[in-house]
Amino acid sequence: MDCRREIVGFSFAFVLGSAAGTLLSAHASLLARTLILSTLCLLSCTLALTLLVCGRTFRWQIPLLMLLLGSLCSLGGGLREAVLPEVWRPDFTEEWAEKLKRLTESLPMRHPESSALMKALICGDRSSLSGSTLDAFRAAGASHILALSGMHLGIIYMLLRRPLAQAGGSGPARVLRYVTVTGAAGLFTAVTRAGASLDRAFLFILIAESGKLMPERRSSLPHTYAAALTIQLTLKPSVLTDVGFQLSYLAMAGIVFLLPRMREWYPQSGLRPSLTARLWNTLALSLSCQLFTAPAAWYYFHSFPAYFLLTNLLAMPLTTAAMSTAVVCLGLSAAGICPGILVHLLDHLFQALLFTVSTIGSL
Repeated sequence: MDCRREIVGFSFAFVLGSAAGTLLSAHASLLARTLILSTLCLLSCTLALTLLVCGRTFRWQIPLLMLLLGSLCSLGGGLREAVLPEVWRPDFTEEWAEKLKRLTESLPMRHPESSALMKALICGDRSSLSGSTLDAFRAAGASHILALSGMHLGIIYMLLRRPLAQAGGSGPARVLRYVTVTGAAGLFTAVTRAGASLDRAFLFILIAESGKLMPERRSSLPHTYAAALTIQLTLKPSVLTDVGFQLSYLAMAGIVFLLPRMREWYPQSGLRPSLTARLWNTLALSLSCQLFTAPAAWYYFHSFPAYFLLTNLLAMPLTTAAMSTAVVCLGLSAAGICPGILVHLLDHLFQALLFTVSTIGSL
């Protein structure tokens, strides 16, 4: 077994332990959980000391330790939430969230539904969307577009990463990119408070950018996936029962483990992929996500989007273009220099997205 598979295996052992601890937290009494927690502490310390003292390790020891640590974190988190249910949050995030909403509402777009859609995509506030728009997104299998997730943070990440790449590969340039990208991603995550899916995306960015500070040590996507999953469950074990958390990591599992194999089915020739190769990459991305999330989506929502391929093929590029333009408009508007033609273009992009989703939803 190679190192990459071992690290991913250790992470999934931690997840299994977290799941076991979550079940115990839900059904066991406080006294029983305390006794189990004490026992797990003793076993974990004993196994950890054994690994430190003995020069030889067996394959089952580290996965077992990760399993115990996962249960320990989950039970410990459950006990903390039972005793201290309130979690402190900085006050400035609420103030900045309101300022962001007011800024989105201040853009003079012709169609009110375009403004409401932008507020949903940027701020995560869907309260201004009409019932017909929500129904259209639901019928087209595009509800994930309205819920702030890793896709939205990924668009912002690419908008920042591409111009900063022009700074070069020197040490100061890498530090500048790291501080700018992770700072902006962390601020967006804190202000929007969109939930587990956005937290996962921020952890991915933080881990990936931290690895780029040390170019001699290449990090892989499976390593990033395993590290983010372990860190998020360590910080908040109860998130394991969150539907958004489960769907987010299932979708990323498809991208990490299945998508590379699907791309090999259509090998690319030359430095720049052809139009058909890019089309296949888009379809493969959608298929890999749906294959992993479909069972959970059917279990929770008893539905399956019949036109998900068409939706992702047409609506996703429009969403990317609209969000990218919206970020630029908001930045220029905050500086007081946003041209009206750019706002007009943004309005048309949102109208095109609404038309596309409504047409697919009516099929």
